Amino acid sequence: MADANWYPKREAKRFEPPPWEREQFEAMQRRRVEEEQASAEEPAPEEEPAGLEPAEPAQEAAEAPRGVSEAELDAMLAQLQAEEPRAEEHLKAVGLFAAAIAAIVGVSMLAWGSYMLMTAQGRLAAVVGALILLAMGSVLGLTGLWVGRNATSRQGDG
Repeated sequence: MADANWYPKREAKRFEPPPWEREQFEAMQRRRVEEEQASAEEPAPEEEPAGLEPAEPAQEAAEAPRGVSEAELDAMLAQLQAEEPRAEEHLKAVGLFAAAIAAIVGVSMLAWGSYMLMTAQGRLAAVVGALILLAMGSVLGLTGLWVGRNATSRQGDG
């Protein structure tokens, strides 16, 4: 029987940083190489002196230099946010247009259903059709109102 994994394995793609972060990644890579060279040049101590206790990992993590400060990170995020297009402005217009169309069609269906109900003259098929039009018109009209409300309200305003 043939092997279940007959297809060739794909090579994992090498991580490529985004263009706006390429300089930071290159600087981080250079620092890493320099640190490795500096640690290779220093002789490793055989054992620690008796008076010193080994440092706790939490202290080492707190003392380790970070690549980017909080202010630099905030500035980079603000710049990135300014470069990204805002989709909300276009979606608001599309939402309002869809809401208006749905509300107009829903109100038209309500009017048509009411007219059919008045002219049904006791015919069962006409009454059922009119009630279906009234129900669907109500649903479509209320959906239009709901979409319009969501299109005009900002995110997080409830």
